[in-house]
Amino acid sequence: MFGKAPRRYLRQAGLRVFGFKSEQKEYKALFNEILDAPLVGRWEIKNSEKTLIDSGIIERFIDMIKPFISEESDSVNDNFRRDSQWFYPLEAIREVFINALAHRDWTRFVEIEIGSYSNRLEVISPGALPNSIR
Repeated sequence: MFGKAPRRYLRQAGLRVFGFKSEQKEYKALFNEILDAPLVGRWEIKNSEKTLIDSGIIERFIDMIKPFISEESDSVNDNFRRDSQWFYPLEAIREVFINALAHRDWTRFVEIEIGSYSNRLEVISPGALPNSIR
């Protein structure tokens, strides 16, 4: 999970992210990608300076999904910046993804799926609750 390409040896370590304009899955997706990256970013430390080499899967996912879970204002504010309106709190999106990673069934060889639809964000994490909990 912390190597350069974890899916090379652990096929289920990826994340499938897709989006649709409609409320259901349809033939034409806005995007459909499988992310393969270390769980967290890789950093290089030289002379007491820290430099990001690669973004982790969490950061890549957030960067990819941002345009579909937020909307920018048409006008600029007093600081010449556009205000963003978030459909979901970014911290909640991050937490849902981390929970899906931590609690998935790692013996199943399918990716976690996160789908963006016109009316919702859907997370599918492989596996079931332990000990037949319903």
